[in-house]
Amino acid sequence: MASTSSRGPSYSFVAIKPEIGAPGGSVSAQYGTGDGTTAFSGTSGAAPVVTGSAAIMLQKYPNRKPAEIKAALMNSADTTVYINPATQPGVLAPITRIGAGEVRVDAALAATTAAWDGSSKAAALSFGYLALDQNRSVCRSVNVRNYGTSARTYSVSATFRYANDAASGAVTPSAPSSVSVPAGGDSSFQVCLAIDAGKLPTWNLDGGAFGGTGSLLQGVEFDGYVVIEDADDRVTVPWHILPHRSAAVAAVGKQVVLKNGAGSLELNNKSLVQDGDVDVFALIGTSGRIPAAQLPKTGENFAIVDLKSVGVRYISPAYLQIAINTYGERAHPAYPAEFDVYIDTDMDGTDDYVLYTYENGGFAASGQTLVAVVNLSTGSGGAYFYADASLNSANMIMTAPLSVMGLTPGSQVRISVLAFDNYFTGNLTDYIENMTFTLGQPRYTVDGDLPSFTVPAGVRGALPVQAVPGGATASPSQSGLLLMYRDGAPGREAEAIPVQ
Repeated sequence: MASTSSRGPSYSFVAIKPEIGAPGGSVSAQYGTGDGTTAFSGTSGAAPVVTGSAAIMLQKYPNRKPAEIKAALMNSADTTVYINPATQPGVLAPITRIGAGEVRVDAALAATTAAWDGSSKAAALSFGYLALDQNRSVCRSVNVRNYGTSARTYSVSATFRYANDAASGAVTPSAPSSVSVPAGGDSSFQVCLAIDAGKLPTWNLDGGAFGGTGSLLQGVEFDGYVVIEDADDRVTVPWHILPHRSAAVAAVGKQVVLKNGAGSLELNNKSLVQDGDVDVFALIGTSGRIPAAQLPKTGENFAIVDLKSVGVRYISPAYLQIAINTYGERAHPAYPAEFDVYIDTDMDGTDDYVLYTYENGGFAASGQTLVAVVNLSTGSGGAYFYADASLNSANMIMTAPLSVMGLTPGSQVRISVLAFDNYFTGNLTDYIENMTFTLGQPRYTVDGDLPSFTVPAGVRGALPVQAVPGGATASPSQSGLLLMYRDGAPGREAEAIPVQ
């Protein structure tokens, strides 16, 4: 594989991408000459090879549908593709780099069998991203078409790409040992993955320091091929899953009622396999969900970043943190969302600083998401921290030094949070404005602080919650607590808990 080749899975649907490979390094051709040469590399070389392969297939099989042509090319691709034979001899490239393999049009022309996902019609089984707090099995249907003139029985096997994935016992693929298909007809069977959540590796993907380290995917993803063969044909269908061993922390009560300035909040981690890390923030703002009719449909070229909750906390000795939870998860924290946090540091009604997220080095340069701090009067500033955010997550934590903004723990500030579609349109899509908070004097706190702590798997416990003297005046926008849950499943990564 060329080291510059893009790696999947796909951004929006965590599906197998790329789906097929082709020669694309140091290709030489010059259009319109027939024999001229001009060296070039990349998709500009690989895509025409696949296009030409499809054209040759259509020449022989003009009545086949596009999905059948695509399946035939993928089913017959060469799966023996390496990451880099020079530096990593013998190490096969993962399916999120090659998909079905490298195109072999001669094999596709000769094949009289094709197979694809019975639901999506893709010639790949994409099980996607799954956050699992207990064991689970997932299945997909494989459709097999026999273009031959007689009935056939094929042997079936579900194989791993890597021996260490098989040895871990975390994921076990299964399929029937055979499938019979009538002449010129179709049959189907199920491929299932049994997932032992307790054996899944620790999730180490994030959008900060390691946001662009694609090789880390190999530590948490599982992949392989479903092989369907008889005496005449051998076709393969790639499978892939990205499972996340997850916590399942949730508040038992959905609000806290203080009596004489004190109360408690129970948290329960129902996960059987993962301890749950919790970050507690002062809840200073919430927003309702944008109506579904206003959200983009598949293929529409705009994104909506829909704010749900905003929290803030002071971290000793001298740091400000802003927590943001949205409706809906993002595959990567840098796109399609940019978060801007405007801060009026002297409470004069004019914003003095802005914190915003951006990719280190510019678009597609590093995959690392940074938090910039900029003085709005001078335009000067820089980044001091990576964004604290995972992949496939609705959570974002932004950190900035107080000293850069001339703040102290006793400073009262006014905060506004804006969300932008920074991939398609650049448009502002949601905002929560004019939230007032004193950094070292919240209105409500947990056990004398706004801490981070861990709820062990299967454990239920209580948190003491107190009203802070003078907090109602110092931090009038705080209405409760924002709990940010690390390793949480989609839709269960945060909770806004009102305090009365």
